[in-house]
Amino acid sequence: GDQAALIAAAHRVLCAVLATHGGWAGALVDTYVCVAVSRLLPAASAGEVLARHSVRRGVRTRAATGETRRVVLEGLHHVLTGDPGMPAALWANGDCDVRRASLFALVVEMAAGGAQADGEEREAHVDVLACFARRMRGADGPDAGALDARRLHKAALLQAAAQFNESPAQFNHSAAQLNETAAQRNESPAEAMARFLRTAPLLDARTVGGYLAKPSSTDVLQAYVRGFDFGGKRLDEALRALLGAFRLPGESQQIERIMEAFAAEYARANPGAVAGRDAAFVLAYAVVMLNTDQHSPQVRARMRFDDFARNLRGVNGGADFDQGFLAAVFDAVRDAEIVFPEEHAGARGLAYAWQEAPPAWPRAPSCPAAMLRTAWPHMLPALEHAARAAGARPALRALHHVACSSVPEAASAALQALARLTRLYPTDALGAAAGHLVGRGADALLVTPLALEFAADTQAHAALRQLAHTAAHVHPAAAAWTAVLRVVCTAADVALLDARVLGDDAWVPSALALHAMDAAAPVQPAGLLSAFSALWSADASPRAESPVWRAPPDHLHAVRRARHAVANAPLAPLLASAQRLASTEELHAFGRALAGLLPAPEAPYAAGAQFALELALVSLSRAPALWDDVEPAVQRLMAAADALHVGVRRRLVAGLLHAVHAALGPADRQAAAMTRCVALLRDATDHNLDPLAHVLASGLCRLTEELPLPRLLALPSAWDTVRHLLRRLPHLDSADAAQQARTQALSALAHAVQRHPAVLPDVVDLLVAYAPPDRALQCDAHAAPAAAHLVGLHALVLDAARDAAAWTVAANALAAYACCAARDTRRLACAQLQTAALRLCSGDARASAALLRVLLPLLDALLRADMLADPAMEDTHARCISLAASFFLHHRDSLPPDDMRAAWLRLVAQLAAYVHTAELAMRGEPVSPVSAHLGVLAEMAEECARNCLLVLTLADVLGSEDQLTRDTREALQRASPALRRRLMPEPGDERAKGEPSAGADAEAATETQPESETQPASPMQPDSEAQLASSVQPDSQNQPASPVQPESATLPDSSSDPLPPSEDAPPLPEHDKHRKKKNRVNIITVS
Repeated sequence: GDQAALIAAAHRVLCAVLATHGGWAGALVDTYVCVAVSRLLPAASAGEVLARHSVRRGVRTRAATGETRRVVLEGLHHVLTGDPGMPAALWANGDCDVRRASLFALVVEMAAGGAQADGEEREAHVDVLACFARRMRGADGPDAGALDARRLHKAALLQAAAQFNESPAQFNHSAAQLNETAAQRNESPAEAMARFLRTAPLLDARTVGGYLAKPSSTDVLQAYVRGFDFGGKRLDEALRALLGAFRLPGESQQIERIMEAFAAEYARANPGAVAGRDAAFVLAYAVVMLNTDQHSPQVRARMRFDDFARNLRGVNGGADFDQGFLAAVFDAVRDAEIVFPEEHAGARGLAYAWQEAPPAWPRAPSCPAAMLRTAWPHMLPALEHAARAAGARPALRALHHVACSSVPEAASAALQALARLTRLYPTDALGAAAGHLVGRGADALLVTPLALEFAADTQAHAALRQLAHTAAHVHPAAAAWTAVLRVVCTAADVALLDARVLGDDAWVPSALALHAMDAAAPVQPAGLLSAFSALWSADASPRAESPVWRAPPDHLHAVRRARHAVANAPLAPLLASAQRLASTEELHAFGRALAGLLPAPEAPYAAGAQFALELALVSLSRAPALWDDVEPAVQRLMAAADALHVGVRRRLVAGLLHAVHAALGPADRQAAAMTRCVALLRDATDHNLDPLAHVLASGLCRLTEELPLPRLLALPSAWDTVRHLLRRLPHLDSADAAQQARTQALSALAHAVQRHPAVLPDVVDLLVAYAPPDRALQCDAHAAPAAAHLVGLHALVLDAARDAAAWTVAANALAAYACCAARDTRRLACAQLQTAALRLCSGDARASAALLRVLLPLLDALLRADMLADPAMEDTHARCISLAASFFLHHRDSLPPDDMRAAWLRLVAQLAAYVHTAELAMRGEPVSPVSAHLGVLAEMAEECARNCLLVLTLADVLGSEDQLTRDTREALQRASPALRRRLMPEPGDERAKGEPSAGADAEAATETQPESETQPASPMQPDSEAQLASSVQPDSQNQPASPVQPESATLPDSSSDPLPPSEDAPPLPEHDKHRKKKNRVNIITVS
């Protein structure tokens, strides 16, 4: 009845001893812990558990019940949790010492078993585990390696002992290991085997005795006996120490062999105690018989001292033993039985265990990681089980401590346990959760069984908060990240995740909208894609007449509670911390886990998988090194982009381009790999690229900004991809926002040509690709301002060109706008071209290219029938005629002779073509606006030709009989004989100086025409137009090829239909003298 009080008193004594003699009380703690644990273990498993941890039989006892059990548990809890250094002391002095029981592992296994049991004791066991987990955070100290090696040695000895107990004859493998150890210690094999039999725990005492008593084990037996220290001990004391290590076999011959070895060693260690080894052998044998006689229950008549002494007469070297010596031996054996190991129980066993235990504990070094490696396989299942019960906060905190430890496998397992506790860690695939939509619009709720289970489990709410908090402060491995991210994606899958968890600019797939659209309309063959098209449209909410599933009010309240619990978990800081991991290994662990959750192209839509994709894209922009892990999954998605929904494609392309922009510079290798992935869009059709126009234009615009462009140009493959996609943009049907973005990209590239001249051909190529067609300029009110902006960009590029080839390409691209249908665009193009031409100094190498490959080919293009038939083009013709003539006269001296000759002959032929065209237009036809404006152009061309001839003659370039003069006369004769007769008459001409020009004839005809007969502007008649088209082109025998290439600027095709007059040109009345004088330009001043 007083057992509980006695145990409480013993506990107080223990605490007092520990407070005053902490190191000395090691044996006391050893015995106390073993006894207390044996009293708390279940009776069915106590023997197996205690034997596995090498607890001596003497300290084993029966299980306690009732009040006694409560007092034992309270005392043990106080000892284990009261001292911060107790876990380390138990591990270092128990688990790492072959002489003691594995106290730390024993306590952990006992506490783990109690934590998984139902009852009042669970809280105390969980508290012990939580205390140990808190003490095992941190890294090992310098002595931890040596201690862990001792623990491993002890474990190896236990394994070898199990093999020896099973079959001593087949103990070959362990014997080989012992031989290797013996060689290292300079021992013989017999000495190594003897040391193993003395030090290995849990050896079967009967098996050891039988092995030592064999004749083949004589060397081992002698070495075994030599391992004892018999010096200074009485023979019965020495024999008691020997027989306490193993059990004597039953055969007399085997006993004699053991006694002979003992007698020889005792006589060697105590030379004066007995006469010799024979005397020691006889006395030892007599002591064994006396022990049996005095303590065997089967013996009725006990031996007396006189009988004992009489039996030993004359055996001590022919003399008797000292009577006092024999009396002391007799009394010791009679009063205290020599107990064999199997009989160490009760008070005798406790005394033997206390005697064998080392009394003092050395200082325990810091080795938390080594301790945790041995404890976590038992701790985590118990803590996870305890956390599912009420009041699970200590268990969750213990899991947090394990997750924050320096043991990766333990931390990963703890995080996975926390993930399982959240109930958001299903075993099936993402997207498999079926549910019903309740409500409409922003108040809609998705009711799923998983959401209801999560809402009803408050422990799951606490586990989710603990998981988010723990994972944000540790660096999980890939397996742990998989569990953590799967929980987050599952929350998104059942519409419990906050849409702002990735930031305000990030997109989170809405399962609510998808379910709303599924309920609003029947599912078609492409139902998921149809539903998704509305998800990214302006009105993604269901129609008012759509059926809506009704749920009980308690279900709605439960879902709201679940969403509130998820919102309270710090998931946003968790995901943000994952993107700021400093260690490359930790970052790749996060990336590998994320890659495993990305959607597969052939898989059905899952909001959780789509959230994983968005998380990957956001993370790539902050940590480009993740690309190495997610690249295969993202490439599979891009390769199957045509099969993906347009919304998914938009987010995928936008995220990749944003990641490329972030990776340029810090991670060029990943940036190049990302652009190769984006390059998979190059083969997509325009139909599939149309919805991506805005995100493509915006992303490419960011890449062409001033800061990232130099880094992009340093990656040829990346720049090639960007250039190709920019070329595709003009062919896509896009909104104003996309047009604005791609215009900004072009502007950035045009301004960057000054700093990066190498991109000039690519920029010119892009500007040409973006040029709107004439039909767009005629029909679209927004096309003309865009074209004017492109003209300005052409001028910027032209100004940046330094070598002749680049300047020619850029100038031809600008000259193409001089032939477009918009008057303002034409005027601006001509003005910019004139400004660029005037900037060329005399002697500039670009002057020859400007004249032969830009200005003169431009006049060739303007001499086509459709260009001449449009009165609205009159100002463009005038500007170009004036520019070509003045540029020739200004740079004629600096041109190479051959270039000057070719340019002059081509120019004079073009000017004569204008005159000849006007003559044909007015021959036999009534005066029309077309013929009138051609007359003005003819008069200007003739005036320019006359002035050029005058300047060249005064400069002695044209002589009376030189070859150039003859070639000039021939060129005029072929293009316009009448003009040749007026400008370079010959003696045989009928009409020379008195012949009027075509412009004068047109003026006279116009002035004499009555006002009432004036005709409105009209296109040329078919026959006259055909005649004009067949004769306007000058002889091209001496003309160089046109500089307009298909890849750069493209002038209007001469085979195309003539354009009607521009809509912005006013109707032409009669060509009066005032308008004629207004259009006449005096372009040359000769000094």
